Amino acid sequence: MKHSVPALFCALAVATATAASAAVPPQDVQRAPLIISAEVEVVSVPVLVFDKGGRFIPDLKKEDITILEDGVPQEIMYLSSSMGADRIPLSIALVLDSSGSMEPSIDFLKESATFFTSKLEADDQALVVQFNHTVKSSSEFTNDTERMDSYINGMQVWGGTALYDAIMYGLDRLRDRPAGDANSDGVDRAEYDT
Repeated sequence: MKHSVPALFCALAVATATAASAAVPPQDVQRAPLIISAEVEVVSVPVLVFDKGGRFIPDLKKEDITILEDGVPQEIMYLSSSMGADRIPLSIALVLDSSGSMEPSIDFLKESATFFTSKLEADDQALVVQFNHTVKSSSEFTNDTERMDSYINGMQVWGGTALYDAIMYGLDRLRDRPAGDANSDGVDRAEYDT
């Protein structure tokens, strides 16, 4: 499957090549057109499938699924289930709003968040991040749901809403996670309260 580089990149590359060629004598100006492409061997597509009643459908086979790219069916070379031996452990940054505007909803938020942590598998790890006008976290990724729930239930609402800072913090912490190592602790970042 070949994918073209976005046209903007190509236009900038051609403009740069044209500017550079202005200093070259005219007999050397004609050059082959610039073509950039990339070969992609495997594309991972995470999928959750539900029936019309909203029930999760497990144990699908390759023959049960069709993936289209620009209307063209693509070959499915490998299909793994999120259950059983092929299951990949999750690293999750659970970002929760504890700003003053959450006062009427904080009990529902805590109940929902602890319900979510109860559904994590033993090899999954999560970091709980709360934000109001500052960003705070439960320090490191853990699979200890009691510890996560204690942190969630201790949240107090007040202050403003630093939503974008909290999202960036969560993404930074996820980026710092070692790939494929569910037993490694995350690295604390000094610029945030932990």
